[in-house]
Amino acid sequence: MKIPYTLGALCALSLLAASADAQVIQSRAAMRGQLNLSSTLEDFETYSVAFGGAENLGVLSLDETTIANGQGPGLVADGCVYSCSSSTLQWNGAGWFGQPSKNFLANTGDGRLVLTYDSPMQIVGFDMYAFSGFADTAVVTVYDAAGALIFTSSPISVPGPSPVFFGYTAAAIGGVIVDSQVYSWSTLIDDHEYGGSGPVLAVSGICPGPVTVSVTGATPGGSVAIGYSGSTGAFTIPSGFPCAGTVLGLGGTPMLVTILVADGTGAASGGGSLPASVCGGSIQAVDFGTCTTSNVVPL
Repeated sequence: MKIPYTLGALCALSLLAASADAQVIQSRAAMRGQLNLSSTLEDFETYSVAFGGAENLGVLSLDETTIANGQGPGLVADGCVYSCSSSTLQWNGAGWFGQPSKNFLANTGDGRLVLTYDSPMQIVGFDMYAFSGFADTAVVTVYDAAGALIFTSSPISVPGPSPVFFGYTAAAIGGVIVDSQVYSWSTLIDDHEYGGSGPVLAVSGICPGPVTVSVTGATPGGSVAIGYSGSTGAFTIPSGFPCAGTVLGLGGTPMLVTILVADGTGAASGGGSLPASVCGGSIQAVDFGTCTTSNVVPL
């Protein structure tokens, strides 16, 4: 990734770093800058429900094999199970209490919708909605593949039928729970995307100070670039550069810090010392072998 060398003092550093490799993703554009080509988008458009209507499915769990109300299988993509603890799942049609398109909820007494992935994901994201006239507040909880807690959001305001995005990246996400804090039905979701990001970037150490950066899941024996920016965003590598067209989760014009060479297992690491002037920025890895990007790590 031959991005301009404008880091100044940072060019003398071998690596940048951050406190953790798990983080909230602020926008869908940033999320798509990290997802690889094997990602899945579930837009909840498959089920036949009338405009301005909604249908209870009569099931507690929905996956690609489910048949509900005579429809299915194949109502949702293979890769995620949607479930609730009681009552039923519900599919909303466009126009139902102002909804802009079909979407999905758990019509259950505890206001909880559970998303469980068939295999661990590195990146997940979805839009949240509320019914027109029924403003909601959601809390999103993220778990690893063993069911251990990774992250719990602060209360998120979902004022109505306009999308409120939530995204998260971590090394191995096993499931997500979306809880309404207001109603017995869950917060509505739509355009659920999930998948891998290619290489996984992890960092130990404190900014400013000495740090160690580790990359796993890269092309064995291949090169991995580490880029830096003062902000997150959706920067597309321009033509004429390696991996042109790849969208990074970094804002502005990212700068190349170093290039690492992965070993036979696809792992690479190195260390350096960070000055205070870079704290608050972000870094990301790009695998030259596959042109896939890692999670974005804030400094």
